[in-house]
Amino acid sequence: MKYGYFGKEVKKILIDKDLKNNYLSEYLKVSDNFVSMLFQAKRNISENTVNAIAEILSLNIEDSKKLHIAAIKDNGFVKFHLKEINDEFISDIVDKFVKEWR
Repeated sequence: MKYGYFGKEVKKILIDKDLKNNYLSEYLKVSDNFVSMLFQAKRNISENTVNAIAEILSLNIEDSKKLHIAAIKDNGFVKFHLKEINDEFISDIVDKFVKEWR
């Protein structure tokens, strides 16, 4: 399976915590297929879903921020709306959302 940025980040965390993908689908109350599609960047992921996953996995702010950055990249915001961008710029944007969420 080819993962998008978000899928790669979440998969690393799941492996570190010795969890499977279905752990997320159970807590999010969605199908395993939906989670798989998020991981493969075949579905756009909402900010609320990223926050829910961060909470389910008990992530610290820095790891939560990494998920938000990965989701932004997968959703195409960077690709289609901003020509020259780097992770630091995205990080500044995500800081705002993570601080509001916490």
